[in-house]
Amino acid sequence: MTGLPDDRDPSGRFVRGLTLGALLGAVIAGSSIWTRARARRRLASRGVVAPARASATGVTPAEAPPPGTPPPDPTEADR
Repeated sequence: MTGLPDDRDPSGRFVRGLTLGALLGAVIAGSSIWTRARARRRLASRGVVAPARASATGVTPAEAPPPGTPPPDPTEADR
């Protein structure tokens, strides 16, 4: 055994496939991030303000209470 994977060594094929998949995933993710950044820059150069994105809670940053504010009492929402 020379230490180099060959056709009889399935672990070498697995590692090559895993590496190729990781590289392909990184390219796709990077392309998506780059496309979004370019779109934001184009909108900013035109003076267009992008709408606020909703968070996982469904509250936009403009509606969110300031940090340190206690959460609302759920029993008061029913009243």
